[in-house]
Amino acid sequence: MKGELILNNMETNYMNLKDTLTRLLNSNDTVFIISHDRPDFDALGASIGMAFICEKMKKKPYIIINEEFRNMDKSTSTVVADMKNRFNVIRTEEVERLKGKDNLLIVLDTNKEYMINVNSNDFDDVIVIDHHDTDEKTIKNAYKFIDTNISSACEIVEGLVNRFHAKYDPKDFASYLLAGIKLDTKNYDKNATSKTHGAASRLIEAGANQTYVNELFAEDFTEDRKIQRLIESTKIHSFNIGVICQNTNLDVFYTREDLAKAADYLLKYNINASFVIGKIDENNYYISARSKGLINVGNIMSMFGTGGGNLYSAAAKIPSNISLEEIEATLMNYLTPGYVNEDKNIKVRKLEL
Repeated sequence: MKGELILNNMETNYMNLKDTLTRLLNSNDTVFIISHDRPDFDALGASIGMAFICEKMKKKPYIIINEEFRNMDKSTSTVVADMKNRFNVIRTEEVERLKGKDNLLIVLDTNKEYMINVNSNDFDDVIVIDHHDTDEKTIKNAYKFIDTNISSACEIVEGLVNRFHAKYDPKDFASYLLAGIKLDTKNYDKNATSKTHGAASRLIEAGANQTYVNELFAEDFTEDRKIQRLIESTKIHSFNIGVICQNTNLDVFYTREDLAKAADYLLKYNINASFVIGKIDENNYYISARSKGLINVGNIMSMFGTGGGNLYSAAAKIPSNISLEEIEATLMNYLTPGYVNEDKNIKVRKLEL
């Protein structure tokens, strides 16, 4: 029966995942791997690790990535280019042509239907492997391995590779998994447990190149100055909540990665949670939210109806027919004093989208 795997014992948990994945790989002709749109290092690293597992199981997976190189930053495009040399990387429109008799979809680093560029109902089997909170928009009719206490999708996939006793070949695969863990833990400063450090240690022992991983995170000077100018408009509210709202020069578009970096940067200060609102294209605004753990930003972003995440990291996309002023006002209304941790009972005004 499909459903979430038991999460009360980590070793049993991983063995359940391994057994379920093995059965699904063996019972389907064709395997497709997908993560959230605009994949980051965690999504890409997890996709590479999962494709590696599939090949060890004698399956040739297709990794679905729709993003154009021109929309990626330099480091992300470097990883995707390398993926295309190692695996079958396809676009959504190629899926139907490549399907076999029975088809498996593996969804990584997200559990939301609207964040993947395929319809999960078009596949015979679906398994979701993620570390973000679930809500009413979580993919239905799927096997699910979801644990918000794990730092990243890459940590989950590393644990799975370890239990398949697979040796990283080439060793670059270990480097990409390490990059995903480094990204989602903010260099092991957030949501990193002893198991996270254990996963990183195993990856380094397996040949992950720490110098190369650090180079992937090198900042472009021009892009960094753009983010710093955004940070200069920070407002500090009660309970040390930092909010940035791009209320000037709306002709400037930011990438979601830009807004995430700004939100991450604010946590260097005595700030419990950060929210950065910016325009990502002509039709959409985006909120990137981060927390040190006192305030559940995943719950807050899910209240917009177009977002979600977990305790530490979350986001929402909002159409630009709603004004920035109303978005900011609605966010502040959601930040009613007392909205901390898992408190979901507070009465708030919802933004109609």
